[in-house]
Formats: sequence, structure tokens, C-alpha cells
Amino acid sequence: MKKVKLTLFEVHELSAELSGIVNQTTGERLQKGLLNEKLKISVKYNLTTLADALISELEKVNKFKEELIKSLGDTDDNGAVTLPIRINEKVNTDTNEVESWDISPKYLEYSAELNELLSQEIEIEFNEVAIDDLNIETEVNPRILFKIINQK
Repeated sequence: MKKVKLTLFEVHELSAELSGIVNQTTGERLQKGLLNEKLKISVKYNLTTLADALISELEKVNKFKEELIKSLGDTDDNGAVTLPIRINEKVNTDTNEVESWDISPKYLEYSAELNELLSQEIEIEFNEVAIDDLNIETEVNPRILFKIINQK
């Protein structure tokens, strides 16, 4: 087993490299991940195990984000919580277009706290994968994966 330190932002990126990106609302696949490519079964197993560990960390981040939105956001009559980016919008009554707005100080606080969280490092343990085991053609740019795999 190999251990590597990654920021939570890098964990997010690596998860997308491995699993791809799916639109949570529509289910549409926006980006294919390496795990969707033809890989040797041992490589796929090791990368899947790594992807599962990353998802576990990202679930913790998502819980924090939800708590932060609840603490800073506004609750409507239906109990839904929103944290608008823009406030004090001025709308042109003739064109119905927004002419100006201010950025919400609550959103700036949310963004600052989230960025602070995502810059924290955690240690991830995983089974090594060699670069030669990834002898595939892909459109995925595994930038973070290249940082942590065996280059020999």
C-alpha cells in the first residue's frame, strides 16, 4: 500500500478523473472517467478501491457544505434553504434584464470557508498502479493520478 497526501480539492479532481462527472440533476454523463476505459482487471480493482476512498472523503465535504449553507442561507416558506450569490439586483423594467447587483457577503463567507476546507491535506492509502498498466488511449487527462502513480 502506498500513502499520499492530497488536498481535498485534489481529491475532488482525482475522483472526477477516475469516475467521470455526471450531472446530478439530469444523470447525463458530462465527462468519462478512467474507470470507464478498458483496463486490466487488477488495475480496475485498484483504481476502484481508490475511487471509493475518495468518494468517502467527498461525502464528508458535502455534509460540511450542506451545514454551512444551512447556517448562512435563508429558509423559505417551504423549508428550502438558499444561499444567493447576488443580492440587491436592479432590474431594467423595460427589458427585464438585471443591470446591476452586489455579491452577497454571506456567499463570500461560504466561499472563503469552503476554499479553506478544500485546501486542507488528507492522507489517502491505496494499492499502487504503474504507468505501464495504463497503456490505453483516453480523452481523460489524469493530472492528479499522474502525480501519485508509479512512473517506472
